[in-house]
Amino acid sequence: MPRMNRGKTKRLSIRLSQTAQERIKNAADNLSVSRASMIMYALGEQFEKGITQQQLLTLENKIVLQDNHLAISVPKHLSEKIERYTTDFDFKKNVFVGLLVSGYFEDLSPDNQVIQKKESDEDQVEDEADSENEKKKRKNQNLTLPIHPLLKEKVNELAEEKFFTKSFIVARAIEQGRFKGIPDLPSAERELLSYTLPEDTYKQAVKQADLLGVSLHFYIESCVYNVFASGNKLFELESK
Repeated sequence: MPRMNRGKTKRLSIRLSQTAQERIKNAADNLSVSRASMIMYALGEQFEKGITQQQLLTLENKIVLQDNHLAISVPKHLSEKIERYTTDFDFKKNVFVGLLVSGYFEDLSPDNQVIQKKESDEDQVEDEADSENEKKKRKNQNLTLPIHPLLKEKVNELAEEKFFTKSFIVARAIEQGRFKGIPDLPSAERELLSYTLPEDTYKQAVKQADLLGVSLHFYIESCVYNVFASGNKLFELESK
């Protein structure tokens, strides 16, 4: 499956709370992405909201970080933000990132299905390296990407109801943007969905996935989820 072109990265070891570790693993398993992707996603959301020193002090008082470290590769633009914040607020990088990410996942409702444990004993193997085939696919506008079966079903139903092509639905979803949060999707094996994207829309999706530090398929799935989470309002005024 296509993955983002990470460009320059920096290795960072972070500490997380026990609850965050468990929820990150479960969310990564359920959404078919790496733990690093979930961490980048949560960190990106926190940066979007803005961070204050008081917020960090509050998190420091309520969150217990584990002693063990998790090593991740951080894209350059995020690494630079971390550097600025830790300098301004006088925090160690591993603690700064750990508090923000742990706070994000601990604040998620335990009822959110995506953070509940997958009912499977199989461990998902994370592959951080891009293969040559994956790189070639990313240059192609004709995509076949994994998507949650519930979302695939909804795309098919909407296409039939409104006489839209699946490509049009996915493209419009990307234009609207991702779901602000972690998609609440029950555990399931992904199914393939084939569609074609205009070059500018494809580049937009790749750029946003790269900025968030997540895989392309996860970003597009989040955009599609956003459409149906908002009740299909995006398509109410669309003509045939």
